[in-house]
Amino acid sequence: MLVVEAEDGEVTNASEQSWQERTNQTRFSGDGYMQALPDVGTIWEADDTAPHSSIQFPVQINNAGDYAAWIRGYASDGGSDSLHLTIDGATADSAAQLTGFAPRNWEWSRLTMNSSSATLSFPIADSYNIQLLMREDGLRVDKMLLITDTNYIPTGNGPAASDIQLITDTISSHLQTHTIAYAYDNLYRLKEAAYTGAITATYQYDYNAVGSRTVYTTTHSTGSGQALDSTVVTTYTYDAANHLQTARADDTGVTWFYVYDGNGQRIRQIPSSLTPADGETRYTFNQAGQMARIEKHDGSSYRTQADIGYDGLGNRVLGTTYIEGVPVTVTYTLDGAFGQPLVVASDAATTLILYGKYAIGEYKLNAAPAEAWQ
Repeated sequence: MLVVEAEDGEVTNASEQSWQERTNQTRFSGDGYMQALPDVGTIWEADDTAPHSSIQFPVQINNAGDYAAWIRGYASDGGSDSLHLTIDGATADSAAQLTGFAPRNWEWSRLTMNSSSATLSFPIADSYNIQLLMREDGLRVDKMLLITDTNYIPTGNGPAASDIQLITDTISSHLQTHTIAYAYDNLYRLKEAAYTGAITATYQYDYNAVGSRTVYTTTHSTGSGQALDSTVVTTYTYDAANHLQTARADDTGVTWFYVYDGNGQRIRQIPSSLTPADGETRYTFNQAGQMARIEKHDGSSYRTQADIGYDGLGNRVLGTTYIEGVPVTVTYTLDGAFGQPLVVASDAATTLILYGKYAIGEYKLNAAPAEAWQ
């Protein structure tokens, strides 16, 4: 069995959407969970040519075979309840369109949209890079579990994260190897990741009394072909409510400032000072505490990146993103009982969502018959 916390993976953001660590939704396992944001109705299919935002987990598999792939996730509604899993950058297949998360509750699932069970296959004992890919934004992911026993069903928070102490990876471009040794403190928090071999580097982590990261130190060496020979220290400060206030990497000399409203929601992140500046992100929430707008500052003014609209019950019914200033709007038609989306429509496509106990299928109008059902 292999169990990993989602927040312990390495995030690669390849689009306007990104996986972000959050702690707002209660009853998560570990230090937090990852959420695909902003939640504006974007869908990424497994075979999309545009790169997906991903969370990567380099792991050592000692027993080859087929593994049942479980995800502990939380969906706000049927429009934010699916993702893809794959290995080593391949197009997601047997674990594509993993769904089945009941709205507004943490659930374990390995159900896919074609009603099969998600699996990942490891043909030999070796090192692999497992990728968790965004499909529908808004989904929260807490934990991943892989197990060869197909009768096993996790419950609650599931088993504790695996004590992964050693991973060996092969770099195909140079046919070299490097070893990563992980060290943890008594509370199972990562304290150090030390690379030796083809890569020589050390990553160290320090925490405050309540478990928030206060110092992140990276040390790189040119001894094995690295481009850098330096140590970079990033420090973090927090307010009395344990909200992140500042973050500063000493190699850039830029301090990022974070501002929150009275409800503890982050409303600004600004480089260098609290004065509006190029690179700032500003968030606007409605009276119900729901995110309504995301803006970026370009050095002269704020530019809207996304607008989100809700109905009187707090269900999202409208999402608009702006690509080079051009709006792309997605609307949601909901059922009257549970607030689940029945129709998701944009200028590009209209999708009907079919439900059983959970969402079990999607039908794209005006698509070729072979591509309509998903």
